[in-house]
Amino acid sequence: MAETTNRTSTGTNAPVARRTLLAAGSALVAAAAATSLPGLPRDAAAVVQAPGAPNAALVRVTLECAGTGELCLHHCLAEFAKGQTMLAQCAARVAEMVPVCQALASLAALESSHLKAYAKICIDVCQSCEDECRKHTVHAAICGQCADACAKVIAALKALA
Repeated sequence: MAETTNRTSTGTNAPVARRTLLAAGSALVAAAAATSLPGLPRDAAAVVQAPGAPNAALVRVTLECAGTGELCLHHCLAEFAKGQTMLAQCAARVAEMVPVCQALASLAALESSHLKAYAKICIDVCQSCEDECRKHTVHAAICGQCADACAKVIAALKALA
């Protein structure tokens, strides 16, 4: 098992197991998800529900996708901590999708002149994520939910063009 060294408060180096680091990361993701609305960052709900918010539906669907992706990524990390690596590609695609959707939500809310150009990239990234997550729906419901969320983003972006 791989280990890394962690300097303690007493100045000594103590080995930290890789599994411990993965488990801690998973716990942080779970804690962040538990303090949010389902599929939305804590502050996103107020922004998306604001009357007259530009591109409100697009902002909502992309933030929901990013939130669902965070939960899917948490599932992947939990499986990694158990020694399962079957979800490695799923985790990689989701890890790409989350920041892309978050950026798209910002561009949509700002009514950016770059929105349509960026939407093309987001469609490609979401399609890759959806394709990979669909492979794992029989093993984990969250993978299916993530794939469905990506499909909604793709549909919304195609309607934008």
